Amino acid sequence: MTLKVRLYILLTSAIVLASCSSNDVETTVEKTAVKINLAAGIDQLTARGATDLLQNSLSVNSRVAIYINEMTSTTPTVTYLQPMHYRATNTNGDLAPVTGNAPYYPMNGNYVEVVGFYPYSAAISAGGSFTMGNKQVEKADYEANDLMSASVVGRDENNALVLSFKHLCSKISYHLTTSQENVRLISSKVKLLNVKKAALLNAPEGKIVSVVGGSENDILISNDGSKDGSGVILPQTILANTRFIEIELLTKEIVYGVMPTTYTFLPGKSYVFNIDVKVDRQTSVLNLTNIEVVDWVDAYSDPQEIVAEKTE
Repeated sequence: MTLKVRLYILLTSAIVLASCSSNDVETTVEKTAVKINLAAGIDQLTARGATDLLQNSLSVNSRVAIYINEMTSTTPTVTYLQPMHYRATNTNGDLAPVTGNAPYYPMNGNYVEVVGFYPYSAAISAGGSFTMGNKQVEKADYEANDLMSASVVGRDENNALVLSFKHLCSKISYHLTTSQENVRLISSKVKLLNVKKAALLNAPEGKIVSVVGGSENDILISNDGSKDGSGVILPQTILANTRFIEIELLTKEIVYGVMPTTYTFLPGKSYVFNIDVKVDRQTSVLNLTNIEVVDWVDAYSDPQEIVAEKTE
């Protein structure tokens, strides 16, 4: 075989190999599903400034209802269990499913909408109804009534989507003093009176739909009125001349705080009642004229007195 022929064959082979490389060999990229990681924080940092409950994250093992939906204008490619049962795994607010595996993002790159509702027991209540308990003295009792919700839209394949929970109830705090030498506030009981404790919820949308029923009742929030304290109530209107706060002294004398005007308590707001406890008989009545609205985070730091939110 001549040199010329050999060169021709080598050149032809190179062309054939190049042709196969560019046209006949297909490159495949394997897509892998990515987990949806979630974390929780609390807007305004704390649920109960007076006792440092629920600071900037949910308590460890707190249970949250999670609703996830694919963001799409067509039929979703992924259907998620509604709701999923999550818990806070640490003080950083990291959330994880109580049972089963974490859900995954849609493979098509779509975003998801995540709604969280706290506590889980309220979200799955029969008929979407919720009734507050009659005691908020202990940490667990208080947290069980501190309804919160959060929502976020996004897709983050490297970090957790953060749900910033907002309070759906109204926080009621008291600050008791006395200008009478014979009055002792230590070991006094403080109650909220004549409040409606039942509500209808729309947990998948993170809302209190309405405060319902006529079950107006009492809520014990402290066994020692000498220390500042707080409780939560459902957002509602308290009518003028209604007994709203009861202080029962260790001597069994009772002082009632009465709303002087019709007053509407709003969701996510914190109200402080500054009360000078005076006793002139076995049962005493005081007008609650010193009412302040402050940030939820710190009920006793430079509060502002409110007048505008009072409704005659």
